[in-house]
Amino acid sequence: MNRPEVSNLLLLCSLCTGEAPDAIAEQIGDKGASALKKRLMEAVNDYFREMRRRRSQFAADEAYVWSVLRAGNQRANQIADATLDDLRACMGMACYPRT
Repeated sequence: MNRPEVSNLLLLCSLCTGEAPDAIAEQIGDKGASALKKRLMEAVNDYFREMRRRRSQFAADEAYVWSVLRAGNQRANQIADATLDDLRACMGMACYPRT
């Protein structure tokens, strides 16, 4: 296709639907850019529908989100502390306390 803007829309639609860009182009046919854009809008909305639903659930339970963030922060700190301990040992600085 010699029209990059159309190719881009077809590619995005393909990524959201799993259909080949050529197949989507054949389905649209001569209906024009507005038909392609409408098809893309529907494909994107369908693709993200489940993620939007889950995000709404999480937004409704702020306490749960904060608990997950706290747990992740604690785990990241444990990994960072272990990494720094290994680094200090390799540098011969294992006797110095953590700050």
